[in-house]
Amino acid sequence: MTKPKWLPYAFLILALAIGALARFWRLTDNSLFIDEAYSVFAGSLPLSKLFDFLAHNDAHPPLFYLYAHAAIATLHWQPWSYRFLTAPFGLITIVATWGIARRVFGDTAAAFAALFVAISPDLIDWDRMFRMYSMLIALSTLSWWLLLLAQDARGKALAWLWAAYCVCAALLPSVQYLGGVVVLSQVLYALPRARQAWPVFAGAGLALLALAPWLGALRTQYAFGGHVISGAGRSFYWLGQARGTLFQGVPVAWFAGTTATDWAMTVFALGCLVAGCWIGRKSIVPYWLSPIAIQAAAAFALSKDLVIPRYLLAMIPAFDVCLGAIVALLLGTRWRIAGIALVSAFATLSIIAALDNLLDPFYQRTDWYAVDIVLLRSEKPSDAIMIDQGFAVTVLGGLNAFQGHDVMPVIDQASVVEAIRWIDARPRQRIWYVENQYYYPDPKRAVYEHLRATRPQRGGYVEQRADDADRAFVSLFDVKR
Repeated sequence: MTKPKWLPYAFLILALAIGALARFWRLTDNSLFIDEAYSVFAGSLPLSKLFDFLAHNDAHPPLFYLYAHAAIATLHWQPWSYRFLTAPFGLITIVATWGIARRVFGDTAAAFAALFVAISPDLIDWDRMFRMYSMLIALSTLSWWLLLLAQDARGKALAWLWAAYCVCAALLPSVQYLGGVVVLSQVLYALPRARQAWPVFAGAGLALLALAPWLGALRTQYAFGGHVISGAGRSFYWLGQARGTLFQGVPVAWFAGTTATDWAMTVFALGCLVAGCWIGRKSIVPYWLSPIAIQAAAAFALSKDLVIPRYLLAMIPAFDVCLGAIVALLLGTRWRIAGIALVSAFATLSIIAALDNLLDPFYQRTDWYAVDIVLLRSEKPSDAIMIDQGFAVTVLGGLNAFQGHDVMPVIDQASVVEAIRWIDARPRQRIWYVENQYYYPDPKRAVYEHLRATRPQRGGYVEQRADDADRAFVSLFDVKR
């Protein structure tokens, strides 16, 4: 029996509907994530200050911040509403993933791959944020799809497809430096196909040309870029990368106190990657996944944290295509029960994790609105506020409880001594201590310990979260003894 021609498109529409619901549902409800607030803060700077600020305070290229600057200057929205400018990129990712899987592995693989991307908890989480990652994932996936389409095109379509590919390639490293690894993987794919795929080299040249004016700033950023974990005194837990990349949000009880769950997820992820590369060994799939190996090798050689989950987000669509190909292959054999079980297990895990992230505050980012309420209930006009989190002031500065008070942020380790002096200069003022991710600016927690040693502590509020990076702690310290 012949399948209806509309059926593949029906699955794509279903995936888009699910993906849109997950990405836009109550999109503006939660308070800004620290990184989002930083995006709004940087994008609000005048262009004359923006580039210098990024060069000395950031580890990313400027294109996303220019996008933020143009949006803020034009739209004048509330900060959380700018999420509507990045969430739609998640839908582009779904379409491009479906297109690649359909071209390489057929309609069945495409249907599953698109649905897997739609329900991916990590993609949903980052697509819902006003950061550059949704753009990076979409441009990466779209560029591979355009490359595939262009290889088989003819006439005017050929020129347009290669032109569109070159635009994506040129933008990728300027959106996020790891986009350059994506372009490199495409160059590696084009090398044995140079006569047919030579525009890939043109795209790589445009990417270098677009980034050339920023190379001086890149040298400045290099010193502190890529140290999001080990540089802050935290250990790198390699066994948790599969869970953190594919299933962020699964119940903590499943892996608390044991490594069995992480081992199972790691073996599952590696098995799917190896099987997908073997099934698609003559296609783009091994090259599409090569940034994982490139980033891992670079992380080892450069002592940079380049394989944390957020830096592997662009690989999730490729993983989902591999999984879709495995399922499609199993469903066409006597092992179809195994294929159904694989789909059911993966989809169940993804949906549980996605729902945890969307519905359960314990699995969400810091609720700064709750912190605001804690202070508003008990603060006095004369109180001062110490914020032990580098960029929390970009979020908290706009909240009611922080208006009209002396506020001191601990931005980096160099400012810890200044913060202690600031505390000692206010012996007759009560001081609120607000803490989040203290291990970056204040790894020894020196500010908190100084307050405890010199002032009576009047209770505290702890906002528990599954990820310690999202935990908030608030405590009130009375006048100096």
